Amino acid sequence: MNSVLMPDALRRRILDEARGAHPAECCGLVVGGRDGQRFNVLALHPARNLSADPHRFEIDPRDGIAAQKWAREQGASVIGCYHSHPDG
Repeated sequence: MNSVLMPDALRRRILDEARGAHPAECCGLVVGGRDGQRFNVLALHPARNLSADPHRFEIDPRDGIAAQKWAREQGASVIGCYHSHPDG
């Protein structure tokens, strides 16, 4: 079974971003690597939400490209995305 290891500081950062974006949805990309069955999260890259609907998200492609470039420079990959569920 796969698992994800995310440092507490990064988990808290996502919560802070969600609170700051409320009532709109926050979003971003997760950078890390894989070690067997485990994904190790190294960094978060907040992204601009282009969605006109505050309860949806659409990651700005420019932010996605920047995150991918940064990840490659670190020898890592974009391994996922995160987003909040306002009022959820």
